[in-house]
Amino acid sequence: MKILNFFIVAFLLFSASLKSQNLVTNGDFSEMNGSKLANWSPSGPSSKVTCTLDESIFRSAPRAVKIVGDSVGWRGWRNSEIQVEAGKTYNISFYAKANSLGKGTRIGISFTLKNASNENIGKPVFPIIFNEGGSFDWKLMEAEYTIPEGGAKIVALCVRLDPTKAATPDQTVWYDDVKVELKK
Repeated sequence: MKILNFFIVAFLLFSASLKSQNLVTNGDFSEMNGSKLANWSPSGPSSKVTCTLDESIFRSAPRAVKIVGDSVGWRGWRNSEIQVEAGKTYNISFYAKANSLGKGTRIGISFTLKNASNENIGKPVFPIIFNEGGSFDWKLMEAEYTIPEGGAKIVALCVRLDPTKAATPDQTVWYDDVKVELKK
């Protein structure tokens, strides 16, 4: 019986080690630092696009981030840096819910890569962009991205709303469960 129990425990530990670790700190938006969201901050140049927390609409409790915009200019929520390895492929995903997105309005995720000397590598990366407009309930959006030679960290990982001139006054996007995981 002891041998059987040993093998069951070993199997469970092995199975748990196969599960990918989410490299995004607080990707489920559950942790707060006082009244502010831990490891995330509003970002972007547009003052007419607002970023708030929503504790009434979320995919996984207790909250989601919400972005509302009715003018041209992007705004989003930015996370702290993530250590990555050059040549490795990562699964990037999030859930989004949208209301009244104007035609051509982009939602998605972007980031900047830096090398070990903290210098930018190329232009910002947009691995996931959705621009079909309209409204939809929680939808999984995902992509794979291979870190180029010299890449050491992802900075300014940002879930965003990029309104167009066709923006509607109440266009809104919610994000939840943001993940960056090493592909197994």
